[in-house]
Amino acid sequence: MATKESWQMTKAEFVKERAERLKEGVEYRSNFTSEQLHRRQVEGHLINVRLGIEEGDVPSEVLADYPDLLL
Repeated sequence: MATKESWQMTKAEFVKERAERLKEGVEYRSNFTSEQLHRRQVEGHLINVRLGIEEGDVPSEVLADYPDLLL
């Protein structure tokens, strides 16, 4: 199965994928607390979803995570 682009993932899928990458050592973990890291991941996902809206077809289950984007 091909890897989804970040804007094609739900918020939960994105955060889970990032956590797995941290465990594997693929991504650098800074001195953020778990809460700060989670907040930054969600903010990053939101940015990617906004870009996805501009450039492609974002799945409805992803848009459901951010209903304010469609206003």
